[in-house]
Amino acid sequence: MGHGGIPKKGEDGFYDPRDSTSYILRAQREIALENGCAFRDLREFMGCEMSMNDWVDATPPTAKGDHIHFTRRGYVRVGIGLVDAMMAGFDDHDVLSAKTFETATP
Repeated sequence: MGHGGIPKKGEDGFYDPRDSTSYILRAQREIALENGCAFRDLREFMGCEMSMNDWVDATPPTAKGDHIHFTRRGYVRVGIGLVDAMMAGFDDHDVLSAKTFETATP
């Protein structure tokens, strides 16, 4: 899972995007693909490049004022989103009626 795009605080007190975030996420995605691993772009799940600000300002907040960590509610939201993404493949598949074991014949 890539990070959520942690913004940097400028001298003026406002938060700006980090230039390196897109490069890091792209590299993580490529490496995961090359190695047959799943990849979850947390920044994309959160909304966009500066969504951390929205999560901090949400009512109730889903991220803490340090613009790095989530609140309990935020961590739960990220976790539920991750589980939903992992389970999406089962949504179109009738798991209960699927043949899961082959019977060997002598």
